[in-house]
Amino acid sequence: MYWFSRKNKPQQKQSRLIEFDTTPIADLSFNLLIFFIVTASFIIRQGVFLSLPSLSAGTVKVEPSQVIEIYPQDNGFIADGKALDRKALLQYLTVRKSQTKEAVSIIYMKPTIKYERLVDTLSAIRESGLSRISLKYNER
Repeated sequence: MYWFSRKNKPQQKQSRLIEFDTTPIADLSFNLLIFFIVTASFIIRQGVFLSLPSLSAGTVKVEPSQVIEIYPQDNGFIADGKALDRKALLQYLTVRKSQTKEAVSIIYMKPTIKYERLVDTLSAIRESGLSRISLKYNER
């Protein structure tokens, strides 16, 4: 047997290897990724969706009493010759829809009117419940 004193004992450095288990973090990140992918598909996109006629669609004859002419302006609308703001236009379109069977809204756009006014006009028509819309280019 060998007896060593503390002085003669070889000194060993105590080193601890610290390990970090990344499995729970990886599981959590994959669960969050799956959650966001699934919930993102349920987001309802807001907008104005139009069904455009096909190339084989023919012309449609409409009575003059069914036509609602709308001219978007920089600060309002002109509908059937009346200057209206957005709220008044929405009320006017709702009344015309209830009075006229299958009313057709014709939007006359000038090149100087901003695109936002067209979108606002389409939105008001949609809110009123009208579904038949025609767009016309108006140079005046």
